[in-house]
Amino acid sequence: MSKPMLICSAGNDNASIISRLKSGQVHLQKNNDYGDKEFMLGAIKNLLPLPPNTPTHFKTRTNTILYNALLNGENLIKEVIKSTDSFAVVIGTTTTGIEENYNNIPKKQYLQSFSSLDNPALFVRSVYDICGLSFGVSSACTSGAKAIIEGARLINSGLCEAVICGGVDSLNTLTINGFDSLEILSAKPSRAFCADREGINIGEGAGVFVLMSSECLARNPHLADDFIIALKGYANNNDAFHITQPRTDFAMQERLLSEVLLCANLTPSDIDYINLHGTGTQANDAMESATFAYALNGALKSTPSSSIKPLIGHTLGAAGAIEAGVCAEMILQSIGSLDGQEVLIPHIYHNDFDKSLPQIALVKQGEKAKVRNALSVSFAFGGDNSAIILGQA
Repeated sequence: MSKPMLICSAGNDNASIISRLKSGQVHLQKNNDYGDKEFMLGAIKNLLPLPPNTPTHFKTRTNTILYNALLNGENLIKEVIKSTDSFAVVIGTTTTGIEENYNNIPKKQYLQSFSSLDNPALFVRSVYDICGLSFGVSSACTSGAKAIIEGARLINSGLCEAVICGGVDSLNTLTINGFDSLEILSAKPSRAFCADREGINIGEGAGVFVLMSSECLARNPHLADDFIIALKGYANNNDAFHITQPRTDFAMQERLLSEVLLCANLTPSDIDYINLHGTGTQANDAMESATFAYALNGALKSTPSSSIKPLIGHTLGAAGAIEAGVCAEMILQSIGSLDGQEVLIPHIYHNDFDKSLPQIALVKQGEKAKVRNALSVSFAFGGDNSAIILGQA
């Protein structure tokens, strides 16, 4: 897979984002643009506009964010498109253009400007004039991770040779107030696994990769330097338990970890870093800490782990893709360092771990490790669970 193309409240390019995350900078601010209440949100600043010829039904904030992420790898995308006619686009989202859809109802422009859940994928296909399969994935907070998984499945099944895949979501009134109605939004920066955690903050962003088959890459060796990260394993399952609550026995989460390690042909000891879902809700943190403390006989309990959501907010359908991108960047930096040791992204939680939760190895500020393989997990409403393992190709 390619180097990631990232954007979030921590920055509009990979280097800025990783540098700020490693320093533990919080990129959340109070915002009252989405209703009568003030919310702590992770908003992106200084977005470049969409191309002037963009059709009306693609003119959404979600697509603007996605377009800005794509600009970080546009030259590579164009080179890959030249290399094969067998191409697909898979983009995960939960918000698509919901704000614009709502605002256009009284203007009687709803049907002409309607943004469906596959709209971001269609937008990418339109921007790069791609003639091939495209579809959207919307499975709540696993959408971005599942889009990557679906991209890999398309390639492994022989249906295509290259896929643009990832996730994108934007801040909007409906989503923010919907989460507020569940009473799980925090008025201060999220403190996942902290004793005084109050819930989540909503953010926005995008994470995009290009996946390419080994056969296609072999025919295009000039692209090899852009494909030094491997998607080693992936897995997805569902609790089939509750629409907003995870199972409390972590049975399906343990099965997920077993399946992703089997897919990657790795053991727990091969994992050097874990990107946690780490939302800061009571239910998620209890389930997730139990999963990594006890699953697989506690084999991952001591693996350095952190969540970036206390730093940029929960980017919903983009989260799994952005977090996979952050894992990829840490692997790339570890490859490039002299001793292989690289500063990990710390888990910011005021060093007040909830003692009622099983202990896991949360990364401290300045902690270093050699990151050869990284595991990223996403746990969504509806009981949907996804896991991805990235490593050096």
